[in-house]
Amino acid sequence: MSETNAILRFKTSTEKATDRILFYLDEDTRPDFADEVPANESALCEAMEFADTPIQIEKTSETIIYAWFEFIELDEIEKMLLVFDCIEGILGRHVYFADDEEYRAYFEYRNNMLKPIYTIEDDTKIDQKLWEMDWNEKSLEWVIDRYEVAS
Repeated sequence: MSETNAILRFKTSTEKATDRILFYLDEDTRPDFADEVPANESALCEAMEFADTPIQIEKTSETIIYAWFEFIELDEIEKMLLVFDCIEGILGRHVYFADDEEYRAYFEYRNNMLKPIYTIEDDTKIDQKLWEMDWNEKSLEWVIDRYEVAS
């Protein structure tokens, strides 16, 4: 099995929405029972009970969150992103995904599915730029800006 890593990026319209996402991503604050949350978030609570936990979470502004995952598969990420639909104010969800086989790709979560924005080897000049950026959250921002996807 190859080692896989992912960076999830959430952009919201309000700090309240950002904090709500953090509440569920952080294993220390994640609720244990669905009856501890508003009814519209009960499915999210139940889904996150067994979801992978990020190795790092960073709130970089009032409306942007990054979460780093190890050993996670794309289908798990897609399922996780879907259950966050109940939180009002999410403007964009993006993913950088890599494995140890040199596969690297950027995705936008839209219409309940991950859609590729850019995959390694699509363009050698862009690949070079991304290698220089070290294929991280800064490169994810760059790809989002370059391809003008919903931020």
